[in-house]
Amino acid sequence: MQEVVSGGSYYSQNSMRLYFGLGRSEIVDSLTVRWPSGLTQKYSKIAANRTLLFTEGSEEVKGKTWVTQAQ
Repeated sequence: MQEVVSGGSYYSQNSMRLYFGLGRSEIVDSLTVRWPSGLTQKYSKIAANRTLLFTEGSEEVKGKTWVTQAQ
């Protein structure tokens, strides 16, 4: 579980991004987003190694795949 905290102090803003370590997993089985309004949205079968944009009230998830180098 992680939480976005937008402001830290006067004239500042924290990152709105959350990072999750998935180890070697390639798929997120399920993800629940609880919005400040009280709306809860559930997603499933989300591919790993990408940046995702969730919009409150929308079922569409926009994503950008990360380019990773084999190690």
